[in-house]
Amino acid sequence: MKQGICTTIAFCACGLLGATASSVLAQEHAAHVHGEAHLDMALEGTALSLQLESPLDNLLGFERAPGNPAEEDKAKRMSATLRAADRLFALTPAAGCALEKVTLESSALTAELLGEAGNATEREHEHEHGAPHEHDDEDEAGHADLDASWQFHCARPEALRAVEIRLFHSFPGLHTLRVRAATPKGQRGATLTPENRTLTW
Repeated sequence: MKQGICTTIAFCACGLLGATASSVLAQEHAAHVHGEAHLDMALEGTALSLQLESPLDNLLGFERAPGNPAEEDKAKRMSATLRAADRLFALTPAAGCALEKVTLESSALTAELLGEAGNATEREHEHEHGAPHEHDDEDEAGHADLDASWQFHCARPEALRAVEIRLFHSFPGLHTLRVRAATPKGQRGATLTPENRTLTW
């Protein structure tokens, strides 16, 4: 009987360890907290993906649509900073990782302000047909988020050993970053701060 239980536990453990990075990182994050953001990282094959979910206030200083040209310029500068991935993430040089795609989304900002004007028509089509918008409730409460994703191609993924997160320098309103990472070496979580901003594995 004991042997059967042990076998079952071992089987379940192996199943958990074999879960894909995407399934591990698909879990819901905690509630919207100013000064805090969440970053999911997954390395699968040569593909490295980073996904940030942050209250807009951490990055922009307000959580609503811009009310004047100065605020619109501030939103555009924020978007440009988020697109400069080489300034936000320092990856192990030997891994040869090159940025392939950046996507920014926020229900409080237009596609043009986010530099996503090319995707505006597709999003408008989705909203017209009643597609759910994950941030609608947050908007009604006055707490909009920003979602950012970066996709890299790493020529030598086995050489990737660490990533230094430089978001803190670019966005002083960000104080704590909750990180969840899934790599071929396993899964781990970490809490990064401006003083401790490097994740290693």
